[in-house]
Amino acid sequence: MAKYKAQITEMDIEIIKKMAANDMNVTQTALELNYHRNTVVYHLEKIESITGYNPCSFYGLVQLINKFG
Repeated sequence: MAKYKAQITEMDIEIIKKMAANDMNVTQTALELNYHRNTVVYHLEKIESITGYNPCSFYGLVQLINKFG
């Protein structure tokens, strides 16, 4: 987890938590965070490239919540 912490920002963690709260709905997550949808997509792709977990899949989101949530 320590190796991820340096690269995962507070914004990324906020997006992970909102994705879980919004049943993995990217559009709703963007609306609630007042971000453009493409910004959320960019961060989700960044999170996956750093951690290897896809935050748009149930398994990946659960793993990320366990690590950062």
